[in-house]
Amino acid sequence: MSPITPASELEGDSECFGTPLNAAIKSQHHDLTITILDLMKLANVKDIRDCLQEAVIVDDIVILQYHLHHAQPILLDEQLSLTDALIESAQFGRVNAGRRLFSFINENYAAIINDDLLTKSTYYASFWGHVEFLELLAQHGANMEDKLTGEGLSRATPIMLAAWRGNTELLRWLMRGWTKAQLAKHACRAVIAAIDGDQVESLKNLFEAGVRESLYVKTEVTNYSFVPFFTTLTEHFTTLSSTPL
Repeated sequence: MSPITPASELEGDSECFGTPLNAAIKSQHHDLTITILDLMKLANVKDIRDCLQEAVIVDDIVILQYHLHHAQPILLDEQLSLTDALIESAQFGRVNAGRRLFSFINENYAAIINDDLLTKSTYYASFWGHVEFLELLAQHGANMEDKLTGEGLSRATPIMLAAWRGNTELLRWLMRGWTKAQLAKHACRAVIAAIDGDQVESLKNLFEAGVRESLYVKTEVTNYSFVPFFTTLTEHFTTLSSTPL
C-alpha cells in the first residue's frame, strides 16, 4: 500500500474529499491545515490555487491570511491565482474572503484590480444574487450599471441579471436610490429580461419601482416591435401569469 502524503487523494463514504489539505481546510481545523501547509512547502501554482480555492469556498479567513502571507513570493509571479480567487469569492458570495483578498491585493498588487476583474466579479455576484458582495465590489469601484461579461444574457447589466433570474432582493437593492433617469435608462432591458426569464415577481417589482412611463421609449434590445410597448408586453404576460399587473 502506498504511503499517504499531503498530496494523496482521499475518499470518504459519500464523496471525494480530495487531498488531506482539502479535507483539513473544509473541516476548518486550523492547526492541522497549517501543519500540512508547512509540510507541503507549496512551491507550484496548482497547489497554491487549490488552497486559495478551498479557503475561499469555506470563507476561512485564518487559513486565507496564512496562505497569502506564505505564498506571496510565488503569487508575485502568478497573480492569476489571486484574480481567480476573488472571482470565486464573488461567485460563492464569500464576503469575508473577498474583503481579505481585496485588502491583500491593494497592499501588494493594486494594479490587478481593473475594470475587467471588477466586471467579471460583478457578473458572478449578480448572477447568484449576492447583494452583500456587490456592496463590497461597489466600495472598490465596480459600477452597478455597467454591461457585464459572462454566460447567460449577452452583455447583461446587473439589473438585467436580477430580473432574468427572479432575484427580487437584488432587484430592489439595485434600484434603491435610483433617479428617474437611471430607471428610464434600464427599464426596457430589465423588463425584457424578466419576460425572457419568465419571472413574474421581477415584472411586478419593476412596475412598482416606476418603470411604466419609460417603456414607451424605442429600444433595440430585442426584435420585438414596441408600438406601443404594452401590446407586446400583454401578449407575453398572458403566458406568465393570470395575475394582473
